[in-house]
Amino acid sequence: MTKDLLIKNVMTTQLITIKETESLDSARQIFEKNQIRHIIVVNGEELVGILSNHDLLRVSFGDTYGDDQATVDDAIVNMLTVKDVMRHKPIFISPNSPIEDAIFVLLNRRFHSLPVVEDDKVVGIVTTTDFLKLMVEEI
Repeated sequence: MTKDLLIKNVMTTQLITIKETESLDSARQIFEKNQIRHIIVVNGEELVGILSNHDLLRVSFGDTYGDDQATVDDAIVNMLTVKDVMRHKPIFISPNSPIEDAIFVLLNRRFHSLPVVEDDKVVGIVTTTDFLKLMVEEI
C-alpha cells in the first residue's frame, strides 16, 4: 500500500521556520517549545538551510567546564547566529517524489529530515518520525 505514496502524503506541512539571522538562543527556545528536532531556515520563503537540535549540541561544551558549563554554553549561544551553525544548502525533495526517494536519501546520507520544496518555496518537511508513524499505521 505504501509503495505508491508520495512525499506530499506523509510530509508535515505545519512548518516551524527560523531566519538565518536569529540567535541560537531563539532556535533553542523553538526546539524546546515545539518539541521538535529540526527547524527549516528560510530567507522569506526560500530555503537557505536546516538546523537540527544536534547542531546546537555541537557548539555546547558539555561538562568541559564543570559548574560553569551553563554559563559557557549561554555565552557561546549568544555569540552565534543560526547561520553560523546551520547546514547550508541542504538536500531537499519534491512533494511529488515517491517516498522511496526520501527514504533512500535519509538512509544513505544518514539524515533525519528533508525539507520539501516546490517552485522554490518550502512547503513541508519529511522526517524519519513521519516514516515511523506510517509504518505503525500499516501494522
